[in-house]
Amino acid sequence: MALCKTEAIVVQATLFREYDKRVVLLTKDAGKLVGIAPYAVKSQKRFASGLQSLTHLTVIYDEKKQISLVRLQEVHIINAYTRLKENLNKMAYGSYFLELISEVMREKEPQAPLFDYLLSFLQALEKSRQEELLSRLLEARLLPQIGWKPDLAHCLHCKQAPV
Repeated sequence: MALCKTEAIVVQATLFREYDKRVVLLTKDAGKLVGIAPYAVKSQKRFASGLQSLTHLTVIYDEKKQISLVRLQEVHIINAYTRLKENLNKMAYGSYFLELISEVMREKEPQAPLFDYLLSFLQALEKSRQEELLSRLLEARLLPQIGWKPDLAHCLHCKQAPV
Protein backbone atom coordinates (compact mmCIF):
# COMPACT_ATOMS: atom_id res chain seq x y z
CA MET A 1 0.00 0.00 0.00
CA ALA A 2 1.99 2.98 -1.32
CA LEU A 3 1.02 6.61 -0.89
CA CYS A 4 0.47 8.54 -4.10
CA LYS A 5 0.33 12.29 -4.61
CA THR A 6 -1.23 14.09 -7.56
CA GLU A 7 -3.21 17.12 -8.64
CA ALA A 8 -6.96 16.62 -8.89
CA ILE A 9 -10.26 18.37 -9.51
CA VAL A 10 -13.26 17.30 -7.47
CA VAL A 11 -16.22 16.24 -9.58
CA GLN A 12 -18.47 15.02 -6.80
CA ALA A 13 -18.41 14.28 -3.08
CA THR A 14 -21.35 12.51 -1.44
CA LEU A 15 -21.99 11.22 2.03
CA PHE A 16 -21.00 7.58 2.44
CA ARG A 17 -22.03 5.83 5.63
CA GLU A 18 -22.14 8.13 8.63
CA TYR A 19 -18.93 10.17 8.55
CA ASP A 20 -17.17 9.22 5.31
CA LYS A 21 -17.49 10.73 1.86
CA ARG A 22 -17.36 9.04 -1.53
CA VAL A 23 -15.35 11.29 -3.85
CA VAL A 24 -14.96 11.31 -7.64
CA LEU A 25 -11.75 13.01 -8.78
CA LEU A 26 -10.22 13.82 -12.14
CA THR A 27 -6.47 13.57 -11.61
CA LYS A 28 -3.41 14.52 -13.58
CA ASP A 29 -1.44 11.31 -13.02
CA ALA A 30 -4.10 8.64 -12.53
CA GLY A 31 -7.10 9.62 -14.67
CA LYS A 32 -10.47 9.38 -12.98
CA LEU A 33 -10.41 8.11 -9.41
CA VAL A 34 -13.23 7.11 -7.13
CA GLY A 35 -12.34 7.00 -3.48
CA ILE A 36 -13.39 7.18 0.11
CA ALA A 37 -12.42 10.06 2.39
CA PRO A 38 -12.65 8.48 5.85
CA TYR A 39 -14.18 10.71 8.54
CA ALA A 40 -14.33 13.60 6.05
CA VAL A 41 -17.44 14.99 7.74
CA LYS A 42 -15.57 15.42 11.02
CA SER A 43 -11.94 15.89 9.92
CA GLN A 44 -11.39 19.60 9.24
CA LYS A 45 -7.61 19.18 9.43
CA ARG A 46 -7.26 16.67 6.58
CA PHE A 47 -10.13 17.66 4.29
CA ALA A 48 -11.68 20.99 5.39
CA SER A 49 -13.68 22.39 2.46
CA GLY A 50 -11.41 20.75 -0.11
CA LEU A 51 -13.96 18.14 -1.14
CA GLN A 52 -16.36 20.56 -2.83
CA SER A 53 -17.09 20.18 -6.52
CA LEU A 54 -15.02 22.43 -8.82
CA THR A 55 -12.02 22.56 -6.46
CA HIS A 56 -8.45 22.10 -7.70
CA LEU A 57 -6.39 20.14 -5.15
CA THR A 58 -3.24 18.30 -4.37
CA VAL A 59 -4.43 14.96 -3.06
CA ILE A 60 -2.57 12.25 -1.17
CA TYR A 61 -4.13 8.79 -1.37
CA ASP A 62 -3.33 5.12 -1.13
CA GLU A 63 -4.68 2.24 -3.14
CA LYS A 64 -4.72 -1.52 -2.90
CA LYS A 65 -4.51 -3.61 -6.01
CA GLN A 66 -7.54 -5.76 -5.10
CA ILE A 67 -9.85 -2.80 -4.35
CA SER A 68 -11.08 -0.34 -6.97
CA LEU A 69 -11.69 2.50 -4.50
CA VAL A 70 -8.74 4.58 -3.31
CA ARG A 71 -8.48 5.90 0.24
CA LEU A 72 -7.87 9.62 0.54
CA GLN A 73 -5.41 10.62 3.23
CA GLU A 74 -5.43 14.40 2.90
CA VAL A 75 -6.02 17.23 0.44
CA HIS A 76 -4.53 20.69 -0.03
CA ILE A 77 -6.49 23.30 -1.96
CA ILE A 78 -4.66 24.87 -4.92
CA ASN A 79 -7.61 26.86 -6.29
CA ALA A 80 -11.17 26.85 -4.93
CA TYR A 81 -12.53 28.87 -7.88
CA THR A 82 -14.53 31.07 -5.52
CA ARG A 83 -15.35 33.70 -8.20
CA LEU A 84 -16.67 30.93 -10.44
CA LYS A 85 -18.82 29.50 -7.62
CA GLU A 86 -20.33 32.89 -6.79
CA ASN A 87 -21.99 33.10 -10.21
CA LEU A 88 -24.71 30.49 -10.78
CA ASN A 89 -24.34 30.59 -14.57
CA LYS A 90 -20.56 30.10 -14.44
CA MET A 91 -20.98 27.34 -11.87
CA ALA A 92 -23.42 25.53 -14.17
CA TYR A 93 -20.96 25.74 -17.08
CA GLY A 94 -18.12 24.60 -14.83
CA SER A 95 -20.17 21.58 -13.77
CA TYR A 96 -20.91 20.87 -17.42
CA PHE A 97 -17.16 20.98 -18.21
CA LEU A 98 -16.47 18.54 -15.35
CA GLU A 99 -19.23 16.19 -16.49
CA LEU A 100 -18.01 16.25 -20.08
CA ILE A 101 -14.38 15.52 -19.22
CA SER A 102 -15.45 12.95 -16.62
CA GLU A 103 -17.27 10.98 -19.32
CA VAL A 104 -14.20 11.03 -21.56
CA MET A 105 -11.51 10.37 -18.94
CA ARG A 106 -10.91 6.71 -18.14
CA GLU A 107 -10.57 5.36 -14.65
CA LYS A 108 -7.01 4.86 -13.39
CA GLU A 109 -5.43 5.79 -16.75
CA PRO A 110 -3.03 8.75 -16.76
CA GLN A 111 -4.36 11.50 -19.02
CA ALA A 112 -2.38 14.62 -18.09
CA PRO A 113 -3.17 16.55 -21.33
CA LEU A 114 -6.91 16.13 -20.74
CA PHE A 115 -6.53 17.25 -17.12
CA ASP A 116 -4.51 20.32 -18.15
CA TYR A 117 -7.09 21.06 -20.82
CA LEU A 118 -9.90 21.05 -18.23
CA LEU A 119 -7.87 23.19 -15.85
CA SER A 120 -7.21 25.82 -18.52
CA PHE A 121 -10.91 26.01 -19.39
CA LEU A 122 -11.94 26.36 -15.74
CA GLN A 123 -9.45 29.21 -15.34
CA ALA A 124 -10.77 30.87 -18.51
CA LEU A 125 -14.37 30.38 -17.36
CA GLU A 126 -13.64 32.16 -14.10
CA LYS A 127 -12.48 35.27 -16.01
CA SER A 128 -14.75 35.10 -19.07
CA ARG A 129 -18.07 36.78 -19.77
CA GLN A 130 -18.71 34.54 -22.77
CA GLU A 131 -19.62 31.26 -21.08
CA GLU A 132 -21.65 29.91 -24.03
CA LEU A 133 -18.86 30.62 -26.51
CA LEU A 134 -16.27 29.09 -24.19
CA SER A 135 -18.46 26.01 -23.86
CA ARG A 136 -18.65 25.53 -27.65
CA LEU A 137 -14.88 26.02 -27.87
CA LEU A 138 -14.30 23.33 -25.25
CA GLU A 139 -16.56 20.92 -27.14
CA ALA A 140 -14.89 21.63 -30.49
CA ARG A 141 -11.38 21.24 -29.09
CA LEU A 142 -12.31 18.11 -27.18
CA LEU A 143 -13.38 16.23 -30.33
CA PRO A 144 -9.86 15.52 -31.68
CA GLN A 145 -8.69 14.47 -28.22
CA ILE A 146 -11.33 11.74 -28.10
CA GLY A 147 -10.69 10.52 -31.63
CA TRP A 148 -13.17 12.60 -33.63
CA LYS A 149 -11.67 14.98 -36.12
CA PRO A 150 -14.05 16.95 -38.32
CA ASP A 151 -12.92 17.16 -41.94
CA LEU A 152 -13.42 20.77 -42.97
CA ALA A 153 -11.09 20.69 -45.98
CA HIS A 154 -13.79 19.60 -48.42
CA CYS A 155 -17.43 18.58 -48.72
CA LEU A 156 -17.98 14.94 -47.74
CA HIS A 157 -20.56 14.46 -50.50
CA CYS A 158 -19.08 16.17 -53.55
CA LYS A 159 -15.40 16.36 -52.38
CA GLN A 160 -15.12 20.03 -53.46
CA ALA A 161 -13.09 22.48 -51.39
CA PRO A 162 -15.03 25.33 -49.76
CA VAL A 163 -15.13 28.60 -51.64
